[in-house]
Amino acid sequence: PPVRRLFNGNKLTGTALHVNSVGVDLPAIIRALGRNTNTPVIDLTAKSKTLVESMGPSASQALYLTREAGDNTHFSERGGAEMANLVVQGVRELNLPLAGYLR
Repeated sequence: PPVRRLFNGNKLTGTALHVNSVGVDLPAIIRALGRNTNTPVIDLTAKSKTLVESMGPSASQALYLTREAGDNTHFSERGGAEMANLVVQGVRELNLPLAGYLR
């Protein structure tokens, strides 16, 4: 899953990265499942973490509905487009059959 916009300083928190208070790391479980089943996984958590942290706490507000609704989980139109671009990037990196249909 893509990250939530929850910062501690300039770094995203565990909650933002989908690691809960008892240490369950959802993205790690998904990556392991992909490895164990030989299923390609686009690590949108890692990709979105890089994007959101590079923008920082202030500029990354533009990706979420933070200003409109105080929402740091759901995306603005721009954020949705950025996340879609990360998925396209992942499809190309993994050379999935779908890649041939992308522009």
